[in-house]
Amino acid sequence: MAHHHNKLIIPVLISLLGMGFITGCEKEEPMKEITQITYAKASGPIVPEMQMYESYTITRETVTLTRTGNVEDTLVNQGTWQVELEPASTAVLFETLAGVDIESIQKVEPEDIPDGGGSEYYTLTYSNGEVFFMEFTPGVTYRNGNLITQHIKELIRQIELPPEARMEILVQ
Repeated sequence: MAHHHNKLIIPVLISLLGMGFITGCEKEEPMKEITQITYAKASGPIVPEMQMYESYTITRETVTLTRTGNVEDTLVNQGTWQVELEPASTAVLFETLAGVDIESIQKVEPEDIPDGGGSEYYTLTYSNGEVFFMEFTPGVTYRNGNLITQHIKELIRQIELPPEARMEILVQ
């Protein structure tokens, strides 16, 4: 009789474990919801009047480009421009990035820091307030970083900036 009883326990345990995993996954989803994505870049060591900092702040509805020069008498076309986004396309981006295993992304510092070159920054902000940040200073790479960067760059490439925002440097 006891032998028959043991056979029953295993399937029950398995189904309980299965249900546990299912509810576990559902509980984690809201934690991973992304509310905002930021891509920023800073120019490297070029003439001060042309040095700039640009940031793209992406929500599900809009992208805001902010461009500033680094010095008072800058030649940079400074300003803030907002572009409406197609919610369907941003939803795909936000879901794709939310599904990325952040733990798999590892910063790789260079042996020698190269001279020059700009920097790029990627920030994912989650609904629970957590932030994932990648900082590409000259020479730095990230193992599996393209899981994040390629999707964000693709969206930015597709943005139709207003004509007055397209020129980075003002012609003298």
